[in-house]
Amino acid sequence: MADDLFKIKPIGGKNIIVEDKRKTISPFNSAKHFKDANIPAYCDQCIYRSVDSGGNGKCPKYEKGAVCAIREDFVKFINDLDTRNPEDVKSMLDMLAKLSFENVLMALAESKFDGNIPDRNTKSEINTLLNVVKAINDLNSKIVMTEETKMNKKGDIESIFKQIKAQKCELAIIHLGEGVIASKGLAPFTSPVNNFRVLSVLYDWAPMQWLVTQEFAEKYGLRSLDDLAKKKPPVRLLLNRRGILPSQLGEAALKSLGVSIKDIESWGGKVEFQASKNAAKIMSNRRADMLSNSIFVNHRSIRAIAKAVPITLLNVPSSVISDISREYGQKPWTIKADAYPWLNRDINTFSSRAVLIADKDMSPKLAYQLTKAMLDHSDKMRGVHKAMKGFTTKLMASVNELPYHAGAMKAYKEKGLK
Repeated sequence: MADDLFKIKPIGGKNIIVEDKRKTISPFNSAKHFKDANIPAYCDQCIYRSVDSGGNGKCPKYEKGAVCAIREDFVKFINDLDTRNPEDVKSMLDMLAKLSFENVLMALAESKFDGNIPDRNTKSEINTLLNVVKAINDLNSKIVMTEETKMNKKGDIESIFKQIKAQKCELAIIHLGEGVIASKGLAPFTSPVNNFRVLSVLYDWAPMQWLVTQEFAEKYGLRSLDDLAKKKPPVRLLLNRRGILPSQLGEAALKSLGVSIKDIESWGGKVEFQASKNAAKIMSNRRADMLSNSIFVNHRSIRAIAKAVPITLLNVPSSVISDISREYGQKPWTIKADAYPWLNRDINTFSSRAVLIADKDMSPKLAYQLTKAMLDHSDKMRGVHKAMKGFTTKLMASVNELPYHAGAMKAYKEKGLK
């Protein structure tokens, strides 16, 4: 037989033709030990060459007198493979699955000649395929497949005010910053919006937190956000999804430092816009170096990230805090060192406030009744949600950047808060 691929072996008193497994290529040899595998550099020397040339005809890329294309492709694949990257490992497993499946089909075809009784080789190939498929499933469960959120330029922010204008709703909870940019006619708005009024602040402790892996921070000497601008590291940065305030604040903070997304890309870095849940998973899987989000201190998503990978927080320069506070109605905030077990210093940043707004045409009587009810039952308001634990009557009346509804103002004046 060609190249001694097959041997005649006496089994049970009969001479049986068997395949020499040492001269065949298993999927594991192909991927794991390809450089040492038994595939020569030239097609005419290979056992998989065409039948006319003395081979077994299994190679789909055989070409007389050519250099082995499969070997060339595989060697390049292995040289480029980064086993630290889940996507690369997934590519390798996908390739193994295809090779293993082909082997299973061949083994099953051979078993038909033996009365449809699978031999040890067939069972082994099936088990190999099942193990590869299981590995793929396990890996997929740990990889967050990212996708770009398709949104129009105006995004979610403008839709709230459109609904109020169309009288589809009379009340809405927004970030104060969203109301500020709407009233100023800043992007994504094309002109000032004044069809709403404030009733109350609900909470003010969702600070902007710039999480970074300790490994990345130590490697590039990052302690403050302005270090990013000075040292220009190839950072993989996650901002919240487009169309909502936190992503806009993230970009604005970078802009305040003179940094754009294109700048980060020119450093060899990358910026992705992801919803909070996806971003936390990506960070936990070490597929990003830094995450920025306006989120409660000690939020469960941050605890989950810290459990998966050592992290720290970057300080925000006072100049950035001033710029963002002036432009977006944010307030300076300090995250205390004891806020997290892994934090060893106070972190200065800025914080978002959530406000309850109403249609400006809401009757003064109804606006008054709603506001008075919250003032009279502030203790119950604190128990509505964990986010409301810091709710006070003083906090309710703390907005200076936007106008309150006339009915709300009446209630506050009665309590001496305005």
